[in-house]
Amino acid sequence: WITLDKDVLGTAEAVTNWDQGRLTLDAVLEAIGLIAGHRPLLGMDVCGDYSPVGDLGAFRSLLARLDRDQRPEPPTDGARLNEATNLRILAAMGALLQ
Repeated sequence: WITLDKDVLGTAEAVTNWDQGRLTLDAVLEAIGLIAGHRPLLGMDVCGDYSPVGDLGAFRSLLARLDRDQRPEPPTDGARLNEATNLRILAAMGALLQ
């Protein structure tokens, strides 16, 4: 099982409100392919898309303010970019899990 946190990706391939990484999606998918070539891959979950800060309670709200961008919604083009990236991940995983 693999978990991909999309905040490792650079801004050209994902919009997050967490600390943003610099990896390319091609590099991540290549690494997953290499792992799958050596070990059985049962599935994958993906997290790290932009998530608005909601009513989290006092402590978690403080942590969120310290850790994340406070924009209430991602830019419209950001949502499209995240969707395109998600579809690429889905296609790659579909090919690996066959």
